[in-house]
Amino acid sequence: MEQVKQVIICSAGHSGSTLLDMVIGAHSMCESLGELVLLPMEFAMNTSCTCGNEMRRCPLWSEVGCRLGIDVKNDPYALNLGFIRAKVGDPRVTSCFYSWNARFWTRVNYLKLKHNLPLPKKLTQRYDDGITNTKLVFEIVRQLTGKSIVIDSSKQHNRAVSLYLSDPEHTRLIMLVRDGRGVFYSSLKRGYDRRISLNGWYNYYNHLRSLLARYVPERHVLEVKYEDFVMHTELECRRICDFLGIAFEPNMIDFISVTHHNVNGNDIRFMRNSEMHLDEKWKNQLSSADISFFERYAGSMNRLFGYKD
Repeated sequence: MEQVKQVIICSAGHSGSTLLDMVIGAHSMCESLGELVLLPMEFAMNTSCTCGNEMRRCPLWSEVGCRLGIDVKNDPYALNLGFIRAKVGDPRVTSCFYSWNARFWTRVNYLKLKHNLPLPKKLTQRYDDGITNTKLVFEIVRQLTGKSIVIDSSKQHNRAVSLYLSDPEHTRLIMLVRDGRGVFYSSLKRGYDRRISLNGWYNYYNHLRSLLARYVPERHVLEVKYEDFVMHTELECRRICDFLGIAFEPNMIDFISVTHHNVNGNDIRFMRNSEMHLDEKWKNQLSSADISFFERYAGSMNRLFGYKD
């Protein structure tokens, strides 16, 4: 079996990717990176790393920046790890113009992958450089930590498949899914309308599945359900370890006991204990009209993942 070097977690937002990332990262052979694509923005804002230090003072990320020759305070975006798709954060990468540009070029690269389009190199140079730089960061982190496997939960499906194609022997993808009604509710409660709340989940998996079917053999992709992971953590951890070719370690379940350096992600990364709670508030909070809307437009997709009434 090939030695796995990087694991890319693919999931729609609000699906538990931070939790999954940290649990795998608690393994003695693994290092949890979080949403690595957002590292330049986190440097720019000097937010808190999961280890508790400011990003620019984090012993891991500050050294990564140093080895790359990046001035993380004055020129953090010299580090190109891909298009940043963030709703809040540094205005330089959350402005309407930047967001539109990122969406446009993300779509271009999705179509290139989906249809294997021979686009001119100059049209995809920034995207391609982001993949190259991400792999360089992976290697630096492995050198600094002594860990053999890094986990990236940036989520972006184009980026995940491109990273896989750049090193298929040593890359594995985990497709994390959650009942779409739970993701739908999470977006609704944040003030988004039904259509936007639904599209984020539906389009993500629709696009991801088409790319996986074209480029990634089934043996290199593991589907994990959020609900199963929370309710049967040890069993799912054993399944994940088998997939990665490593031995299960019980301390993975006590993931907070390990120092992590996750970039961005859910606030669960700052918890004081490793207790997990299944979030199914949607069962009581979604109206019958919301449920009907979801079922009409996305019920079939949800059932593909095994979710029924």
